[in-house]
Amino acid sequence: MENSNNFIKGKNFIIGNNNIITHDPLFSIIKNTNNINDLFEKIEKHKTSLRKEKEHIINKIFLLLIPLLGFTTFLITAIISNATKLIFLFFILSLIPGVPISYFFKKLEKLSPKIKSTEELVIEIYKLVILDKIKEKEPTKEPL
Repeated sequence: MENSNNFIKGKNFIIGNNNIITHDPLFSIIKNTNNINDLFEKIEKHKTSLRKEKEHIINKIFLLLIPLLGFTTFLITAIISNATKLIFLFFILSLIPGVPISYFFKKLEKLSPKIKSTEELVIEIYKLVILDKIKEKEPTKEPL
């Protein structure tokens, strides 16, 4: 903090000649509050809103990062194992809205003892995921 010529200059503010110049939102809260209890309440609300905003940003980052990491890990594994048809199939499945990856892996675990080649895997995944989604969208006939 500097003090020169009746001015006090801080990191986020300048005080001088009974004027305070700042861009800090907390100062506007302090300036516009008469009661000390209201002041503490408003500061807590401000802290809470900043915390929620920070958590929201972190959640957005993780929501974008986790599927991206999972997909890149899968691509690397698929490239190493030379399963180009599987890569293409996964890309197609990722374009279908409402197909969660966990659903895909649960179905795949049940199939793993039966599958002997990549072609069989592609066919089985198509049957499981795409045909199941078509069945879900078909209206069921209920007795009146």
